[in-house]
Amino acid sequence: MLLGRRCAARDPTKAADFPRVASASKSMLPLSFIEVVGRWSAPRVRRGGAALSCQWRRAAGCATFLSRSRCLTAATLAGTPARACHTISSSLRHLRASISSSPSRRQRVFSGVQPTGALHLGNYLGAIRQWVTHQDLFENWFCVVDLHAITVPHDAQRLAEDTMNTAAMYLACGIDPRRCKIFVQSHVPAHAEMAWLLNCLTPMSWLEKMTQFKDKRAKLEDAQSIYVGLFTYPVLMAADILLYRAERVPVGEDQRQHLELARDVARSFNHLYGKRIKRQRQPPVFREPEALAWDESSGVARVMSLTDGTSKMSKSAASDMSRINLLDDADTVRSKIKRCKTDAGRELVFDDPDRPECTNLLNVYRALTGSRPKAEIEDVLRQSGGWAAFKPLLAEAIVTELAPIQRRYREVLADRGELQRILRDGAEAAAEIANETLRRARGAMGFMERVPGAEEARSVGASGVRTPRPEESAV
Repeated sequence: MLLGRRCAARDPTKAADFPRVASASKSMLPLSFIEVVGRWSAPRVRRGGAALSCQWRRAAGCATFLSRSRCLTAATLAGTPARACHTISSSLRHLRASISSSPSRRQRVFSGVQPTGALHLGNYLGAIRQWVTHQDLFENWFCVVDLHAITVPHDAQRLAEDTMNTAAMYLACGIDPRRCKIFVQSHVPAHAEMAWLLNCLTPMSWLEKMTQFKDKRAKLEDAQSIYVGLFTYPVLMAADILLYRAERVPVGEDQRQHLELARDVARSFNHLYGKRIKRQRQPPVFREPEALAWDESSGVARVMSLTDGTSKMSKSAASDMSRINLLDDADTVRSKIKRCKTDAGRELVFDDPDRPECTNLLNVYRALTGSRPKAEIEDVLRQSGGWAAFKPLLAEAIVTELAPIQRRYREVLADRGELQRILRDGAEAAAEIANETLRRARGAMGFMERVPGAEEARSVGASGVRTPRPEESAV
């Protein structure tokens, strides 16, 4: 039965206020309500510009959808436009929450890499290649985490360029912007604000347990170079993850402690403000993310340093000989592999705890050559000889893998306008989710609701440059 008839049945005096549509094939939302919303919002749209206009068009679409879903009642429509719109928004949030818990929806994954120095083989085999392989299985959000890059002394002259280069390398490695969102962390201001909110409820004792902070502090000789940002780095990481309500986060063993902190922070926030959230009839603000671990059959490898098989390959290591950069040319790769640290053993075997360099190089070779069974690779290498025969095989496998990436990288950087468009679109899509999560977190914590038109997100573009308001553009 049409909504207008239901209204008349409940309250005949209001039947005239909600004339039913001509046929059931059209929208079940009474035309008078759309007119009321339009008339009430028109002057606000003119004052607020395109952003509010877009919001009200979205609200009208939501109202139509909700009416078809029979989520609107006569009592809702009988109220003021403001109250009706509030109810529409609330109903839509509940609907979105129910959809997000549907098993048919792809799980949301968030991950990122710092733009400090060139990406290396460890970044590729341990993370980026897995993103590419699994980008159809999840709803992926990949970020260039430039705010993390300034937690240690950095080169301000290089930061912007390194950020662009890292994003270009994402694309060169095979990340498809039509299937994933790629954006720069600092282009979504909600990251910094959410980090501050979470800082204010995270006990210092939790952060003092973080082993990565202890390791990085030990590497910084000058105490003046140890910034507060390095100490609270895990809270910013938690904000990155929780803003997007990510269900899964690809992490290595060295980052699992940070993921556990993010889970603890989410649980603490939801518990602390749980009663207030329930009174608002809202689901918990944050999800508790789970680790996304890749198995060895997917070609994952934890790549260790070429000069120390017990340390992870790192961009920050002093010696460039300790890593294979993704942009190293063929001769450089061959030279680094030829000179990398090995041992005196002639037989090459996996998983010997006393031979970490051997295990590392074999794992890299296996990841690059199709993840064949370890026993099969050991047999082949046993027949071909020892290190003298294996190192050229490994070097050529690396060169073959990197050649198309380097070619694609040059193509991406040749069209910087397209790269900037991809990052801008990604930042806009990310901001839509992040701002909603931030709005709910602020509401749960009791902050005053922001005055319409005063938000920085409306006047600051994804590039971080302030854009003029409509009335300013007309001058």
